[in-house]
Amino acid sequence: MLRNANEDLIESENHELIVLSDLEKIESLIEERSYYEKEDDKKEKNKDLKEKIEKLKAKTLELNYKIDEQKTKELESVFKQNKLKINLNKKPQILKDGVLWTSNESFIMYDSKFFRKISEIKLEYNCEITSAIELDNKDLVLLSFVKDKTWERRCKILIYRLKNDKYELIQEINESQKGYSSQFVQYGFCSRSISKKEYQVEYIKKISGNRFICVNNYGFKIYASNEKQEYNLISLNEYLQGIKIIHEISPNKFIFGTEKRSSNHYISYYNNILFQEVSLREITKEEIDAKINELDESDREYFGFFYFSKSNTESKCSEESKKILESLKFSCDFNTIFQYKNGEYSYINDYEIYKNKYMILLLDSTIFILDLLNKKILKKFEIRITSNDIFLNRFNIVFKKWNNANDNNYILFIHGNIYLFEINIDAKGIELKILNHSYFPDFANIREVEKLNEKENRFFIPNREDNSISLY
Repeated sequence: MLRNANEDLIESENHELIVLSDLEKIESLIEERSYYEKEDDKKEKNKDLKEKIEKLKAKTLELNYKIDEQKTKELESVFKQNKLKINLNKKPQILKDGVLWTSNESFIMYDSKFFRKISEIKLEYNCEITSAIELDNKDLVLLSFVKDKTWERRCKILIYRLKNDKYELIQEINESQKGYSSQFVQYGFCSRSISKKEYQVEYIKKISGNRFICVNNYGFKIYASNEKQEYNLISLNEYLQGIKIIHEISPNKFIFGTEKRSSNHYISYYNNILFQEVSLREITKEEIDAKINELDESDREYFGFFYFSKSNTESKCSEESKKILESLKFSCDFNTIFQYKNGEYSYINDYEIYKNKYMILLLDSTIFILDLLNKKILKKFEIRITSNDIFLNRFNIVFKKWNNANDNNYILFIHGNIYLFEINIDAKGIELKILNHSYFPDFANIREVEKLNEKENRFFIPNREDNSISLY
């Protein structure tokens, strides 16, 4: 059941509604909600809603607007027109602060100031690189999908080390389901048929101490460098599919933000947002033995109450998987921080860290302030538009940090409208103040904006049609 806007316009001490009344050209941005009800009832509800919105609009203008006209010049100096268009062989991705990468037949790194080629690695395989990170020791880790002669896509983690100003391949890791029990998905009429879920690696994420997390649709793995400076699997965990945020609080504590996909008989797929604290600890022998005993790698399909093996031999736990599980060093504990759902598809937009103490999250069109120390939501600011029964289309919102002296400015890109705002957190409470609003037509249909580096207010927009980027 979709939410009724009239029921949602409720404020509390830690839930503040911010009604934007000055957006330009928002026709394609809004989502109209119509219901099967009598016209008189609808008019009465719309009348009540309009009155509530007008009150909230006045309150927002009074409490949340602190317009600084000087900020218009700041925004115009960056976004009024693109500075340059760069043609590349593929869409660039950020390797680290100030360095971008692309991959075709070679893996190429560029500086983000002049887009000069820093380094190029000729790939030894006919492969596609989907994720790349640089660890603390400067080792380069690439997630690659290799096509063999049968056109089967196999996942390899390629690790390169810089020797005499040249990258050398030092290790290959074959990424597979080994160590995980088979997982199954429902399909068909009334979901009576079940088949094995194909194992897929999604991305890799750098963490401290020359370690990285490999996120897959079965859960996640953690790899670390050993005394021989080789990389071993140290933790293997089942987890929800859809991990979008991994933020390291300390070497053994992380925050995971996950879009947990669900469905029922009445509506299509939707997401519940789940944030958990993930803590690493030493794994016990009992836990390893339990994993080995519970491991089931059988490949089969279920039809109703029966299942059919898809191979001649069924394997509960292969020797290879047993060795993998026996080599594990760490297990994980999970503690739920909060869950968020609105009855539809919910979306994790992005996050920023405020003064190393707070996480500022944009989920759908709501800004959440999370206390990283106490793992508690302190406040949320829900963004709305002034109109009858309309909501922000959350897929058209981009959230980024805006560098300033106080380290507390952020921007929202909303269909060509750019809002610059500040967040202040002190003993008196938490405030959000809108400092400026400007409209830039070039950003009207943009859904993807990337910041070139953390130290400057420089951005780029990928152009998918010709693999170029526009710089701002």
